[in-house]
Amino acid sequence: MILGVDIGKKYALCKLQRGVMPEISFLDSGFLSGYLYEIDKLREPLLVVYEKVNANSQFGVKSCFQFGYELGWFEALLGTITVAKREVVAPLKWKNALNVHSKGEAIDFVRSRYDEKCIIPKGGKVANHNMADSVCIAHYGALSWEGYL
Repeated sequence: MILGVDIGKKYALCKLQRGVMPEISFLDSGFLSGYLYEIDKLREPLLVVYEKVNANSQFGVKSCFQFGYELGWFEALLGTITVAKREVVAPLKWKNALNVHSKGEAIDFVRSRYDEKCIIPKGGKVANHNMADSVCIAHYGALSWEGYL
């Protein structure tokens, strides 16, 4: 099983399993720990791929601190579960590997390989680019994990 994570105020997670439609969720940190513990109970080999979050001069100090806090909290949480492999990937690396360089291209990537419905939040009508990014990150992980796909 592969878990692609787009870190932010709310975590966009994509659970990718061979032969099954991706399962994408938007979770805040309170629900994320319970979600990961449920996955851990399955005792299935797990690859967690998440984006290396960097400070950006366009962000304010508070935003940069919040991203750093979320990343540290997430990495600490991963230390409490059984992870077969963990991969931190720079945004440019997964985007180049999948030839996805914009929010629209990420959504198009998901549309071309999976069902667009999986990246439309509950109660929404429009595809969410953070959810699309989590699918792309998981797909990148699948390609890098010894030909998982």
